[in-house]
Amino acid sequence: MIVGSLKTISKKFLLFFVERDEKNNLILFEHIRTYVVLSFFLEYIIECVSRHSIKSGTVFMIVSFFVFCFNSLIIFITYLPSLFVRRKLFLTTFVSLVWLGLGIANGVVTLCRVTPLSIIDILNLPNVLPIIRIYLNVPQIVLICFAILVALAFVVFLAIKAPKSKIRLFGSLVTAICTLILLPVSYSIGTTTKLLSDKFASLPIAYKSYGFPYCFCTSVVDRGIEPPKDYSVNKMDEILNALKKYSDSSPEDTPNVIFVQLESFFDVNDLINVKFSENPIPYFTSLSERGISGYLTMPVVGAGTVNSEFEVLTGMSVDFFGPGEHPFKTVLNSYTCETVAYNLMELGYSTHAIHNYQATFYQRHKIYKNLGFQTFTPLEYMSDVEYNISGAWPKDNVLTTQIMNALKSTDTSDFIMTVSVQGHGKYPPNDLPDDYQPKIKAEFIDGKIEGGLSDINGLEYYVNQLNETDLFIKDLVETIENFDEKTVLVFYGDHLPSLSIEEKDLKSGSTYKTPYVILSNYGLEDSGEEIGDLYSYQLAANVLKKIGVHNGLLTKLHQYYSDSEKYSEWLNDLEYDMLGYNVLGGISQRYVYNGNTEYYPKMADMKLGVSDIVIDRCEVIDGVLYVYGENFTAWSKLIADGTLMEKTVYLKSDLIAIDMGSEDKLPSKIAVAQISDSGTMLGKTDEMLIVSVDAENEK
Repeated sequence: MIVGSLKTISKKFLLFFVERDEKNNLILFEHIRTYVVLSFFLEYIIECVSRHSIKSGTVFMIVSFFVFCFNSLIIFITYLPSLFVRRKLFLTTFVSLVWLGLGIANGVVTLCRVTPLSIIDILNLPNVLPIIRIYLNVPQIVLICFAILVALAFVVFLAIKAPKSKIRLFGSLVTAICTLILLPVSYSIGTTTKLLSDKFASLPIAYKSYGFPYCFCTSVVDRGIEPPKDYSVNKMDEILNALKKYSDSSPEDTPNVIFVQLESFFDVNDLINVKFSENPIPYFTSLSERGISGYLTMPVVGAGTVNSEFEVLTGMSVDFFGPGEHPFKTVLNSYTCETVAYNLMELGYSTHAIHNYQATFYQRHKIYKNLGFQTFTPLEYMSDVEYNISGAWPKDNVLTTQIMNALKSTDTSDFIMTVSVQGHGKYPPNDLPDDYQPKIKAEFIDGKIEGGLSDINGLEYYVNQLNETDLFIKDLVETIENFDEKTVLVFYGDHLPSLSIEEKDLKSGSTYKTPYVILSNYGLEDSGEEIGDLYSYQLAANVLKKIGVHNGLLTKLHQYYSDSEKYSEWLNDLEYDMLGYNVLGGISQRYVYNGNTEYYPKMADMKLGVSDIVIDRCEVIDGVLYVYGENFTAWSKLIADGTLMEKTVYLKSDLIAIDMGSEDKLPSKIAVAQISDSGTMLGKTDEMLIVSVDAENEK
C-alpha cells in the first residue's frame, strides 16, 4: 500500500512538469515551472560541488536563501532561449551541461589551488593544458576526457533526435520580459541590503558568500576599470599639479636594482600549529634580520602570480579591475603603462626580465614588450637547467647565472625583474620517486589542525622546495656581495601556496601577506630606517625612494601621498586614466599624458636572451650533422633548408646535432631556432650557407 502510494505521488509529481502530445508521447520542458525547479536544483548541485560538501551546499541554500535564489535566477535566464525553439530538450540539456561542467571545473580547480574558476581561466586554457598533468593523474585526465566526449555525443544525439515542441510565443515573451526586469531589481535589492556585492576584496570568500553563477558571470561582464564618478580633465589636472610639485630627482651614481619574485614563498615559521625538524629557510630568516624587511599584502592567494607581478611592476592595484581579472591577459595585450622599468629607463637604466619557465606562459614574451623591458630571458634561453623532484618545475638555482649575465651585458645601471618557479604546486605532485626522502620533516603540534591546513605530506614537500629556493637566495646574495657594481636586491613572495591555509593557521592573521626583504652590497640597509608593511603595489616606489629616485606619477603618489585621505581615490583615478578600458571596448582619455595612448613606447625590438645565439661552423661525421656555435640550449632546434628538425639533439651550449641519415642529405642552408614546448618559434639565427661537406669540414 505504501509503495503504491509512493508510485502515485511520484507519477503526479512528474506529470506536474510534463505533458503529452496528440500522440500521447511525453513532452519535457513545456512548462515554465519545469525550468524554475531545474534552475534551483542545478544551483544546489553546483554549490555542493564547488564547496566539496553536500552539507556546505545545503547550509548556503538555507542561510543565504536570497543569494541562492538570485543565482538560480541567473541560471534560469540562460534557459530563456529554450522557450523560443522547438527542440527544447536539446537546448535545455546543452545549457544544463555547460553549467554543470563549469561547476565541476570550479570544484576541481579549488582542489588544486585556492582561487576559484573565473573567465580568465577559460581564456588562459592554452597555457594551462601543458601543465595539467602536474595536477591530475592519467586516470583522472582520461575520465574527464571520456565524460566530455560522452556529453558532446549526447548533445549531438539530442540535436538530431530530440522531439520538437510547440513554441508558445506570448507566454515565452511575457516570461522573458518579467525575468529580465526581475534580474536588475533583485540585484539592486541584494547590493542595497549588502547581501550581494559588486566588489570582491577576496575572490575565494566572494565565491563562498555570493555563489558560483553570480561570481563567474561577474568575472565575464565586469572587466577593466570603471570610470570614477568625478573623472574629468579638471580632476586629472588637480592630481597632476599635486604630483608635479615634486621633482624627478635621482642620484648621479644609481645602483643596479634587482627584484626577485619568489614563487609561492612565505615564511613557514609563521604557521601556528606546525613544527619542522629544522628551519626550512634559515638564510632568508637571517636576511630579514639584517635587511629592510616587512610584509607585503598581495592581491592573490594560492595562484595568480602575474597579478602580483603586475602590481609590483606598475604600482597599480588590481582591486580596481574586474574580479579575477589578469591585466596581462586583457588590457596589456594592447596598451603600455607606467612601470618601474620605464621609469628607470628614463634615467639611463637597461631593463631585463628573467623567468625560469616557458616564455609563452601568460604570454610574457609579448606582454613584457608593453612593460618596458629591453630583454627577456625565459627558460628556453637558459642552459644547464635542473628540475626539482617532481620533474615539472625548473630549479631556481639557474637564476643566479642568468641575473649575472644580464648585469654584465651592459655598461649602464640595470633593472632586473626576476620571477622564480621552483616552489610551484601541486603539493605533493602526482608522481614522486618511491625512494623520496624529504630532508626536512614536518608535523602538526599535538596532532592539532586549527585552520584549513591538513595535508602534512603536501606541506612537507613544499617546505623542502622552499629550502632549495633558500639556497638559491644565499647563492645570489653572496654573488652580488662580491660584485663590483652597487646593487640593490629585493626579495618577496608572490602569494601563499595552494595548501588550504587559513587565517587561523598564521601568526600574521592573513593569507594575503608574504615577506619581503631589501638589502644591498653597499650598506643601503644600514641606515636603520625601516619601511614597514606595504601593499605590493607600493613596493617599487619605496625601493626607488630608498635609492633617491623619484620619477613617475605613480611613484610620486606612493612616495608622497600614501598617508593622504585622497590616496586611494587618486590611485583609482590615475589607474583609470592611464589604463582604463571596458569589456565592450574603448579606452580612457589619458589626460595626464595629453591624450597620448603611446606615451610609453612598446619595446617592439625586445630581445629574447641577453646573449646572441651564434652558428660558427658545422661538420658531418657518419651521417650526423654537428653544428658548433654559442649559447645553444635544450630548446635549440636546427632548421635545414627551411625545415624544422624536431629531432635535433642538444649536446652542450656550443654544440647541437641531427642525424641526417647520410652525408648526401646535407642541407645547403642551416639556421638555429628556439622552439618552446608549445611549438612557438621564439627566435631564429640568420641562415648559414653550407657550400659543401668537404669545404665545411676544412673550415
